[in-house]
Amino acid sequence: MTPARIHDRILKALRDHPFLSRRQLELYLDRPGRSVRSGLAELVEQELIARYNGKQPELHTRSLWALSPIGIQHMAQLDYVTTNEFVRAYSLHPARMERLILNLERVFQLRTLFQWLALGKIWRSLTWDVEVGKFFSVRESAFWIPFHAAALMQRQPTENEVHGKDKRWALVVVELDVHRSW
Repeated sequence: MTPARIHDRILKALRDHPFLSRRQLELYLDRPGRSVRSGLAELVEQELIARYNGKQPELHTRSLWALSPIGIQHMAQLDYVTTNEFVRAYSLHPARMERLILNLERVFQLRTLFQWLALGKIWRSLTWDVEVGKFFSVRESAFWIPFHAAALMQRQPTENEVHGKDKRWALVVVELDVHRSW
């Protein structure tokens, strides 16, 4: 595949699915890693795409890729539309992009939290997930409450405790945006 062809396919993939990792691009485009890596490097050099990482430099995170402002203008010119029309057509407006990156960062942080909790010797994370909810019943009515994350934790018995059926369980839920409208 020619470099121009891989560039075009990467730009279109990021237009339709902003914030993909390099590995996700390889799978989506069905191209080998070397081809995608060199395409990404060349598009960065042309300032058509930008790399986004997690905010904590001490934590290993995957780079995510999205069209840069110059890349959005370039793609709009190729489609023979104004930049505003292009942004509107592909939902690439800054507010949505900020929400996407915030959600990705939140999911990363919550996954890290539950993995960190599972490393401890006292509690073990049996199952966990992000962007979930639970039905609650009060009298005759049930309602759904969304959470940003939830985990079912089991307390490990200490040496002084009997290893019987009396296991201690905890449902941990995390809600970051308490003023969110449901």
